[in-house]
Amino acid sequence: MSQRRWWQVALAVVGVFIVIVAVARGQQVYLAPDIRWEPPPPQQVTPAVPTGMTQPQISPDGGDDLLQSMVNVALVIAGLVLLAVGIYFLVRFINWLRERNIELPKPKEPGVRRTEVADQLEEEGQAALLQLEDYSFEGIIAAWQAVQRAGAAVSEPREEWETSTEYATRLAAELRAAQTDVIDLAGLYRRARFSGHETSREDLDQARAALTAIITAVREAAERQAAADRKEAERLEQERLAAAEAASGGDR
Repeated sequence: MSQRRWWQVALAVVGVFIVIVAVARGQQVYLAPDIRWEPPPPQQVTPAVPTGMTQPQISPDGGDDLLQSMVNVALVIAGLVLLAVGIYFLVRFINWLRERNIELPKPKEPGVRRTEVADQLEEEGQAALLQLEDYSFEGIIAAWQAVQRAGAAVSEPREEWETSTEYATRLAAELRAAQTDVIDLAGLYRRARFSGHETSREDLDQARAALTAIITAVREAAERQAAADRKEAERLEQERLAAAEAASGGDR
């Protein structure tokens, strides 16, 4: 049944119910306003009856009152029936609206755009790699800080109770990178920053290899996530179109 047909049925039921109520109210007895002055009661005059004849007994006629009561009862019953029918069609109309405006699950908005994280890490990582090309220990510091900033976008900050290795392990899992690369780069950072020993070329080459591997892993993870998001969006769009087609087919 189309939406226009539903509204026509609902309006017809309401209109009939209003007419019935108006008729029932129109047949009620009009009560005069309260007037304090009361006329004296009329005197009963008994007509003279000829001798030998008895006065006929006049019984009050209650037929009109009985008929009026039956009409009122019939109107009430009819009104209740129409009201029940109206409620029935109203419930069906509401259910029809719910089926037509079906709510489909929306695709989850990713908390972090991994593509943006990969872009940021690649940009900062390239700057760190340039410093590593010059065999500067500051390149190791810049490389680890770039990885830390990328990790801050996809994970919680380092907890006070976490060791450096525990934090690096969790960071690797969040970035979808190899644990060995992240742990190695973190260890090289601590050695260059706090140990006081001179950074060797072997350390710089190891840092360059670890950072390059991390950048590649983060980029690949971002591409996989983007492909999964597109696939999920296509699936939800197909479900939405199928639901809309089913709802429109039910109206015919």
